[in-house]
Amino acid sequence: MPSLSFLFKESWQLYKEKFLALAFIILLPIILIYLLNLVLPISEINALTEFYINSLGNPDAEFNIGFDIFWYFVLYSVLAAALFLLSFIAMIFNLWKNSGVIESYSLAFKNLLPFIWMTILASAVKMGGFLLAIIPGIIISIWFIFSGFTLIEENKKGMKALLLSREYIRGHWWAVLGRIILLTLIVVAISALISLIPDSENEFMKIAIIVILQLIITPAFMVYMYAMYKQLKKIKSGIDKENLERSRGFLILAGVIGLVAPSLLFTWIFFL
Repeated sequence: MPSLSFLFKESWQLYKEKFLALAFIILLPIILIYLLNLVLPISEINALTEFYINSLGNPDAEFNIGFDIFWYFVLYSVLAAALFLLSFIAMIFNLWKNSGVIESYSLAFKNLLPFIWMTILASAVKMGGFLLAIIPGIIISIWFIFSGFTLIEENKKGMKALLLSREYIRGHWWAVLGRIILLTLIVVAISALISLIPDSENEFMKIAIIVILQLIITPAFMVYMYAMYKQLKKIKSGIDKENLERSRGFLILAGVIGLVAPSLLFTWIFFL
């Protein structure tokens, strides 16, 4: 793979070009979730979340929140997840096609279901890997790190998107892991420095700081990952993208384990 300095140089150039568009893409779900907070009984949803956290490991905890609030909680969680997933897909389209904010979201909406299906497959395979042993789960997680890009930019659906991502990373697993760890350490260091700023009693100021951080860090993460994906795509330009059978059997096995084992555990806990 190209050197880290080259990766940072490419990422910085792309960041300067794409920052405003990516920031607006991220800002849209933040605004919509804020509006959801005005419509839904968010204080009671927060109470439900706090109850869930406090009740972990405590079977005697008494549930005293209305059943309707539980469904508000489910609705809020699903809508928030869908909005941020759409923003993630929209950012990929903006990086790839240089599309505007509205067009990126329109394209993202059309690709939402294939993306969800791929995410379910990836989660099942990773779960199976972690159930087999911790190490396979970590290896698989890194293999799939570019699957969002392969699905959108290369129109590979489901398992093919996962297999193509794995093929790009094959032979460069440690290099990719090292670059991800480096980025994570940089983000953690920046967050630690910001945490040194004295807390403000102004709730609006706290929220504003969190939003500004999201608008700065998320585009940086996206362009960094996209630049790394493009480097690997160029290196592996000679592969046969229609014949990616290597490790397919193992991934299918891990996926089956990842789906069946939690289902059996759920059945045993609640019905046996």
